[in-house]
Amino acid sequence: MSTGILTLALVVRIILLGFERIFLKLLGKDSIEDKSLAITAVFFGFGAVSLFPFAIMHIKVSEMIIFPMISSIFYSFAFWMYTASLKEGDISLVTPLYNFNLIFLLLFSTILLGEEITFTKLFGVVSIFIGLSYLQKGSSFKNSLKQVFTNTSAQLMISASLLMAIGRIIDGFAATDNFTPEVYAFLIYLLITIILFTILIFKGQMIEPYYVIKTNPSISVVSGITNAYSYLALIVAFNYLDVSIVEPIGALNIFFAMILARILFKEDIRQRLFAASLIVLGVFFLFLPTL
Repeated sequence: MSTGILTLALVVRIILLGFERIFLKLLGKDSIEDKSLAITAVFFGFGAVSLFPFAIMHIKVSEMIIFPMISSIFYSFAFWMYTASLKEGDISLVTPLYNFNLIFLLLFSTILLGEEITFTKLFGVVSIFIGLSYLQKGSSFKNSLKQVFTNTSAQLMISASLLMAIGRIIDGFAATDNFTPEVYAFLIYLLITIILFTILIFKGQMIEPYYVIKTNPSISVVSGITNAYSYLALIVAFNYLDVSIVEPIGALNIFFAMILARILFKEDIRQRLFAASLIVLGVFFLFLPTL
């Protein structure tokens, strides 16, 4: 039974992550101004509302609320940059860069937990960087990498992935021991929504989420639900596998997102599919000893 639940959770996460990138792109594509903060607030607001009916029956006072609070701070800024990255860049370019969070996870594990750097891990890192060089056309390997790392949307996604890696570490520690998946996911989404709306108030942009919803009401709702349940699937998977295994499997959403980007936005993904293959291969080699 547990194997079936785990498989379902992983499949649901891969599919929903692919659609999530599309919905965020659609929310921001018609806006000349940068509404990334407002879009992210709407994104998580509807996510929190959709999770509430499933969490209300299990919510209880816990002294461990500090963990979702800390995680939510990192996620708030991570998804703000994540949304801005998807608005500005091609989905087929920035989606593979999301997996930098796994390199950061590996670094944190090495530094904080003293895990050994093996040949397979080094091979994984090399494979990822070779894959990155194929995301943008350049006259050489060095030039191609430079084009990726100097791209604003790519920089935003890499920065977001660093903050997400920190959030994932906290999730892996706290989610399975102190909360049911429904409650933990709801608390994360509620706290992120509060943080983002607080920032909007201080920036004098409290009305912006209203305009986002008014412009794209159906996409606003569906994007929030999609994101919420992709995260819930992640938390469910954490009950059966470590974060270092769940995240590499989730990396397979790259291919689904690219195919959707090709169909909906006519992005040229031929070279980037090869790049994504190398990156995903590298991701699995990073955690091969664990697998």
